[in-house]
Amino acid sequence: MDDDYEFFMDLSAKLSTHKFLLGQLYAQIFIADPESMKTLPESLIDAAKFKSHPAQVTDDEQRIELQARIVQQLGAFFADVENRVIQARDR
Repeated sequence: MDDDYEFFMDLSAKLSTHKFLLGQLYAQIFIADPESMKTLPESLIDAAKFKSHPAQVTDDEQRIELQARIVQQLGAFFADVENRVIQARDR
């Protein structure tokens, strides 16, 4: 049980770190080029809808579910980044 806990805590920390760093990077891009805040997330979400593939071979139902989850995560990520950019501008 402790091994599972450690594994998932490490995995959570890694994912949180990556999300934080990517958020910072995209925020800087969006601050430098405000128009990209509209176009870049849309193009990445569209690409994820049609071009993302699971790491393992799965059936069509699992592939569609994975793509939907990726799109959901990307939407939430970019909404969070956009909120941070707006808050930074309002300061």
